[in-house]
Amino acid sequence: MPGRRSGEGSNGLTVIGRQNVHPGGALRPLLLICLVAGAVVFLSVSWGEAKKRGPAVAMVAKGAAKGKCRLVIAVKGAPRRSRVVIQVRRGRGWRAIRVRRVKKGASRTRMACLRRFARVRMRVVLVRGKRPLAKSRPIRQPRWRPPVQPQQPPALPALQPAPAPPPSDPPEADDDDADDPPPDPVPETAIDSGPSGLQSAAGASFTYSGFPVAATESFECRLDGAAFGPCPGAGKDYAGLPDGEHTFAVRALNGSGDADPTPATRSWEIDTVAPETTIESGPADTTTSTVAAFGYSGAPSADVAGFECEIDGGGFADCPEGGGDFSDLDPGEHVVKVRAVDAAGNADPTPAIHEWHVIPVEQCGELDRDQTWQGDAVPLIVLTCDLEIPAGMELGIEGDVVVKAASGATLHIEGTLEADGTDTEPITFTSLEDDSAGGDTNGDGDASTPEAGDWG
Repeated sequence: MPGRRSGEGSNGLTVIGRQNVHPGGALRPLLLICLVAGAVVFLSVSWGEAKKRGPAVAMVAKGAAKGKCRLVIAVKGAPRRSRVVIQVRRGRGWRAIRVRRVKKGASRTRMACLRRFARVRMRVVLVRGKRPLAKSRPIRQPRWRPPVQPQQPPALPALQPAPAPPPSDPPEADDDDADDPPPDPVPETAIDSGPSGLQSAAGASFTYSGFPVAATESFECRLDGAAFGPCPGAGKDYAGLPDGEHTFAVRALNGSGDADPTPATRSWEIDTVAPETTIESGPADTTTSTVAAFGYSGAPSADVAGFECEIDGGGFADCPEGGGDFSDLDPGEHVVKVRAVDAAGNADPTPAIHEWHVIPVEQCGELDRDQTWQGDAVPLIVLTCDLEIPAGMELGIEGDVVVKAASGATLHIEGTLEADGTDTEPITFTSLEDDSAGGDTNGDGDASTPEAGDWG
């Protein structure tokens, strides 16, 4: 029904702006919104699925039965600047032999089979830069033979020339040479461990490596300028080397036999001879001192780097150069050992030894060993009771020794007593009460004075 923009209706009302309305007109915007939303959902799902699947690559060998073996490489989802790398199995690893660029997205690459790698496991890897994106399942190339070309017929006599052979299709170009990869890089060599500087061991062990690892096939070593020879990849050991300087060299080789032109080297010096040791001075065989001072030296002196000392089996330890002291010694026998050490760590295998006996100032009872009392080592002896020199024992007393005896104490001799005093260095036998010789032994100051019969 035609509408009217203004006027009165049949019922007396005024109609303003009335228009014709189609029954389905109100649904069109809703339908358009639904279509757009569905497209967005579809594209999102499709993009998510495509992103989830990621790039893929596969390789097959075809045509071997007809003598024209070809490798076909199929790629899907390749990003820009991608390449495919053909690898063959070598030992426990894979070695790259061909590299080709591929287009973005899906593509197919064809190339001639590689005769020298027939029946060898091979695969193709899709990479971008140095990051692998996808790998194919390994295959083995079949063995094949190219078709035999027919021999040319023998030439006919000039009078009867043979008809020209029909034109034949040009042989298909073999792009095997065109696809040859660049030569293997020559690896660089590094020595990872081994001796250096001054060493005391007559042997040496080295470990080394080549970089890049994938290009390193083997190693060659030499010692002290000898010719290079094969050496194990795990390392090289030497034994029984003479004293002196030595130089070890090693170089890595690639699969083509090309060697590192700048081998890695390591130099060191062997010194297995230790210096000898001499004790120059030490305590007397018998002393009352609880401190022992020693002087010692090593020869040749230029080889001596230090000294090690041991007292009474307590183990060797560093001690001062030229001499040292031991203090707080208990009465009894003591043994000191000294050995010189050189810069290589060689210690004298036969240390110098000094033995002596520390006795107490107060003596009583029976001598248990031969003794000599020297004035600088035993300046004072106090007999607190009878001291017996048994048969077979010998006691020597030298000048400047003071022997004091308590009341009733005697020196009973059944063995040998040898007293060696002089006018200038006398031996003094006196009472414990006598403070004029040996000092205030009884600790009473001036309260006591010696008298006849105080001892003996």
